Amino acid sequence: MDFPVIEGPTSGRDISYSVYYDECEDLKEIEKGIPASSFSADINKRNVDLEFRLLRKLTQTKQHMDYLIPNSPFLQGFNRYSDVLPYSDTIVKVSTGEYINANWITGPGEDNFFIATQGPLESTRNSFWKMIWEHDVKQIIMISAIKEGGKVKCDQYFPIEETMTTADFSITLISHENLFPSLVLREFEVSDGEEKKMVGHLQSLAWPDHGTPELEEEFDSLKHIIDQVLNSQGPVLVHCSAGIGRTGTLIALCHMIKSLDLLIAAKGFGKTLALRNPRISVFGTVRRLREQRWGMVQTKDQYDFLYRFMEFWITRNN
Repeated sequence: MDFPVIEGPTSGRDISYSVYYDECEDLKEIEKGIPASSFSADINKRNVDLEFRLLRKLTQTKQHMDYLIPNSPFLQGFNRYSDVLPYSDTIVKVSTGEYINANWITGPGEDNFFIATQGPLESTRNSFWKMIWEHDVKQIIMISAIKEGGKVKCDQYFPIEETMTTADFSITLISHENLFPSLVLREFEVSDGEEKKMVGHLQSLAWPDHGTPELEEEFDSLKHIIDQVLNSQGPVLVHCSAGIGRTGTLIALCHMIKSLDLLIAAKGFGKTLALRNPRISVFGTVRRLREQRWGMVQTKDQYDFLYRFMEFWITRNN
């Protein structure tokens, strides 16, 4: 595992950094990490609205669009939203060549730790499970309901009871448990002929589409999800409906918390946060995620939530 990046370019392609950062030193200052020990005081000095506008300008350029898989007539039936498309250089592939609207995302200090993807469609259900099977995904994080506001946000790709079959797989529900009022844990046995694999499934029902959960009410359930992710063997698959808003927000939180843990361990700090000085860059974290999947952390409210959650997390751990 490599040392986590707090400021600076991501591994691989990083258009926003290579094109703009040499021309504007102010961007490097905006991306500079905030010490955890003074996080609460320093975030009041941040212009969150400006930061989010900058992120969109830096990461939604013509150069970025050139990397998107075109939404051709052939692919339209496999994309949940016509304006949420995967990058060609980080797209997740399967051996049989089906198109899947999913991208590889680095973890803190580790390449290809996450798969960020749209909520499956009925037309992509088998390909979705093939991706899980071939890349040996052991943990799925679902941050949506099947229906929200009367609209279908995700295919019912897993069984509620007993067994579901697709073209290539049988998926059997082994266990079901309500960990919190808004968090459901399931375990599935996935079979391809005689071969079987176990896959965990955490579904959070606390996040509205384009929005954020109630921080204090849902902190413990969110912490459970993050702990589960960071204690998992990658890759971990995360999806909501489009696979960029709620998905990007959760992955950003996992990045920042794991990066803090790695920095603390590397520097041998004590057990109290006040004695440590690892840094957090919300701006840099989101910018790098957006280089790997278009539009990650979709709204300003979600971006603001990252600051509020990290402040709350640091306060709880001090």
